[in-house]
Amino acid sequence: METPSPHKKLAQRATHFAATLALSMATFQLGTALPDAAKTPSETASEVSQLVLNVTGYDTRSGKILVALYNQAQAFDEEARPFRDAKVKVNGAETVVIFENIPSGEYAYKLYHDENGNNELDLNGLGMPSEDYAFSRDASDPFSAPEWGESKFSLPAGKTSQDISLGD
Repeated sequence: METPSPHKKLAQRATHFAATLALSMATFQLGTALPDAAKTPSETASEVSQLVLNVTGYDTRSGKILVALYNQAQAFDEEARPFRDAKVKVNGAETVVIFENIPSGEYAYKLYHDENGNNELDLNGLGMPSEDYAFSRDASDPFSAPEWGESKFSLPAGKTSQDISLGD
């Protein structure tokens, strides 16, 4: 069996990364998150959280910020349906995404700036994302989407704000 050249390996990894991220982002559209009836039974008033994501650093002030919020490792890693999702129109230098009434616990998110509003993560000629994207905890992997373990964070009861700078 022929061993692929380093350039070919890099191209294969880049294609895999882009496909993984695109699949992940394509799995959520506004309204596809779990319905209220499917929320965890531990959602009580004392355990409820609010997650505020302050997104900055994008190149253009048009389009939308799309976020998929996960509360399970398997769903995050396998690009399954998110626990919650959001689409927020970009109108200025900062876009604020708010998730209300979330049970405290462990979460991870994937987001991207859909500059042209086509609800797809656009790719360049090499199969790499051409639109800005981010993962929680600023997790990154040069050749694939990061896994739950790299991205998860603990969300306590009450309000939690996180700043995300795209394009850095």
